[in-house]
Amino acid sequence: MEDIYSREYIVNFLRETGLHEYKILHSVGVAILAIKISEKISKDENCLVNKKIVEAGSLLHDIGISKTIDDLSPNHTTIGGEIARSHNYREEVARCIEDHEYCVWTKEEGKMVGMIMNRESFRPETWEEKVVSYADHVLFVYSECNKIKDFWEDPTCIQKAAFPYWVDVFKKFSLDNIDAKHPFIVRQYWHQMEMKKYIDPNFFEDTEYIDITEKMRQAQVKYGLKVPFPYADNL
Repeated sequence: MEDIYSREYIVNFLRETGLHEYKILHSVGVAILAIKISEKISKDENCLVNKKIVEAGSLLHDIGISKTIDDLSPNHTTIGGEIARSHNYREEVARCIEDHEYCVWTKEEGKMVGMIMNRESFRPETWEEKVVSYADHVLFVYSECNKIKDFWEDPTCIQKAAFPYWVDVFKKFSLDNIDAKHPFIVRQYWHQMEMKKYIDPNFFEDTEYIDITEKMRQAQVKYGLKVPFPYADNL
């Protein structure tokens, strides 16, 4: 019987859905970081972070893009959670997927961009949910925006990396505008402040991580993306 939680199984599953290869490589990179963050939290906080849930949530966090196609669509989180449930993944995995993008996303805020929400809010609350969300943001800053120095010296680095993305989201899906004072841009600061102590520079020297991120960037260029991604230095 196949183990639906194994990395090999999930990567094959992602390919079967038609998710683009650069997103699959991105997801593997997130999983590698998330496992390392989980181990540090377990040691520092003397608690058990479920690495099985963390790895599956990390690998599957962007699976909803296989249906939305558009990476900008906020609904990829809701759709991704439902895909996980329909394929017999545990509820904890589905919630990691739903909670990975926003730090906190309320139904009222979701209405602004036409988002489908099956819960009152998408808020990372468990360690597993926080780790998946944070690892995704860390990879984005460190390996896709290439802001290596800023990551440890600038507590606003996640906001600066995320802001150009959210400008595009709001431009496409909302009649409202977004600025740097928007609640979930501010929340990303507090997310970084809470979680940054669980990141070690040595995490990024792992040869498996380096190999995956190099392949990811090559796939992004092949797909036609301009890399590194925009970064709001003056936010």
